[in-house]
Amino acid sequence: QMCIRDRDKTQRIRRTPNELKEATLRAVSELSKEKGLSRITMVDIGEKAGIRVDVLKRNYTSVEKILSLYAASVDYWISDLFTPKHPMATINEKVMTEVFTNLANALYNDSEMQKLLFWELSEDNPTTRRLAANRELFYADVFTRYNDLFKDTGLHIDIISALINAGIYYLILHRKRSTFWGVDFSKRPERKRFIEAIGQVITLVFNTLEQQKQTVEIARKLKLKGVALDVIAECTGLSNEFVKQL
Repeated sequence: QMCIRDRDKTQRIRRTPNELKEATLRAVSELSKEKGLSRITMVDIGEKAGIRVDVLKRNYTSVEKILSLYAASVDYWISDLFTPKHPMATINEKVMTEVFTNLANALYNDSEMQKLLFWELSEDNPTTRRLAANRELFYADVFTRYNDLFKDTGLHIDIISALINAGIYYLILHRKRSTFWGVDFSKRPERKRFIEAIGQVITLVFNTLEQQKQTVEIARKLKLKGVALDVIAECTGLSNEFVKQL
């Protein structure tokens, strides 16, 4: 009887809204390590946080609402990538390299971010769909700017960026399962090579962009000198239509 009274007393602790939120999110964080986000129930959260289920329901309605709140508290990393040091309005090789290498380092170091991605990939529900959609909205402006920069280069910069981003996700989330292409991404030396390789890929992409600019400039000079358009197109690899527009 004493144990029951003590437990009831613990469950009836009066908390401020912020204290209730902190206790709830802390419980979700601990439960995510024990059983994964997809298996957490309202009862689990109540037991872990020492909060009655009816109190949780009154404040948060459902476990989905709690998980959505937790996801928002963890999914801060995308916004952190775009600091005043490299605002979204700036697009160049250095910025793109910083964004993706910062993403990789952040994901390597944050187990909660990793669990959030695992959940997002394994569960199809309104919360996981909203998480994915919100990221797209956050850097939609970046897509437009990079697509404009690489217009007419033949490089699909949006898909190249997606491949780099997805590669970062997969290789870090997969690293404890096995090696990948013979590389153990869980080892610190390979992690360093991984970060370096991200920069190498981006450098190759921007080198191609510079080469394309030089080719276009050569084509423009040849056109000014009266060289036939079909000859310019053949020698430069540019399309006849593009040469006409120079």
